[in-house]
Amino acid sequence: MSFDELANAIEKVTEIARNVAAQHVYSDQLWAYWNNGRMIVLYEQNGRDRAKYGDQTLLKLSKRLTGRLGRGFSRTNLYNMRQFYLDHETLQSVTGQLTWTHYCELMGVRDDLKRSFYEREAARSGWSVRELRRQMDSMLFAIPAAYMGLYIYGLF
Repeated sequence: MSFDELANAIEKVTEIARNVAAQHVYSDQLWAYWNNGRMIVLYEQNGRDRAKYGDQTLLKLSKRLTGRLGRGFSRTNLYNMRQFYLDHETLQSVTGQLTWTHYCELMGVRDDLKRSFYEREAARSGWSVRELRRQMDSMLFAIPAAYMGLYIYGLF
């Protein structure tokens, strides 16, 4: 084995290990955020604070968690965790191939079928968040639906 082959092999092994580690971090973060959202929803459904304070629960929670745990617990992020759980009530429906930022972007899509389409395509195609936005802006979801309509009416 030459020196270059040795260096290339070490670089490749290190790159693979880093990618695997990053994937575990993404999966663990999604698990934590899903569980945080679940706990918020359960708390709200139990009736505590919801009727009396409304959105103040997330604001109070944000202040407390940010003070104790640091960044990542803004009112908006807590709201997103809550919505993430509501959009994916079973954790198995969450793919470890997407990041929290992907899911935050997908939360803006309120149509379940459309959101599911973009989630599957982003995971399958390995889209970055920027590419996901581009595909959603291009209304990729509407194109197959339009073709399907033409097919149903015998025009395609």
